[in-house]
Amino acid sequence: MKAPPSASCGSLPTIIKIKSMKKLNIILIIGLLLTSCGQNKTKEIQKTSDSIQKATVVPDNLYKIISEKENVNPKFGFNKCNIEVELKEKITKEQLTIIANKIRETRKSYDNLWIFYNLPGKQAGSVAWATTHFTPNLKVEILGSTDAEDKKMDNVSVDGNIIGKWTDKQSYSEHTAIIYEKNNKIYMKSIYSDGSSGEVEYVRKKINGKVRYEPKQNKHNEYYIIEANGNLGMYDPEGKFAEAVKKN
Repeated sequence: MKAPPSASCGSLPTIIKIKSMKKLNIILIIGLLLTSCGQNKTKEIQKTSDSIQKATVVPDNLYKIISEKENVNPKFGFNKCNIEVELKEKITKEQLTIIANKIRETRKSYDNLWIFYNLPGKQAGSVAWATTHFTPNLKVEILGSTDAEDKKMDNVSVDGNIIGKWTDKQSYSEHTAIIYEKNNKIYMKSIYSDGSSGEVEYVRKKINGKVRYEPKQNKHNEYYIIEANGNLGMYDPEGKFAEAVKKN
């Protein structure tokens, strides 16, 4: 009887080697594919970000710097600058970010750069509508109501005869106020930017030739007067402290 050919035993390492190379090639191909997909996704994300940046346009006449105060004292470690900006209208967070970076570009020497944004007709004592502070990283905050929130407040209706409708632009308490009459009673409904609302009964009085609207339960002796310009003046015993703007 002849012994099996020795060549078959000798070819076993060769077969194992070929199979190992095939597995290695497969692993390399999968790795290349995954790397390629990752690079493509990164490029797509970057492309999308660039597109958003290009789509967000901020005209130069949309804002202007109205004041700039620096506080630099190396001895006590102060190196900051406060800037007030007046906006032509309410804008988005993306637009605020672009404006902030433009301002920062020429003021990189400050460790902290605080930028406050006001809307036209800002009332004395009211806080900024928005801020973009570098401390040193940028933080963007809208403190007042946005356009979307304004639309929600505007779309609220009441069941009665509307006497007037106004917007109180004081940040942190920005709201729409509606005075209306129903069943021979006077009410004021307040609608806030967060969607909440409240309603209070008022009484109408005529004092010194002017019509006042006072809360029926008037603990703080506050009252409202519709001014000659149509705005709603807010008063307390010390005098007028704010004015809400008339809405059409």
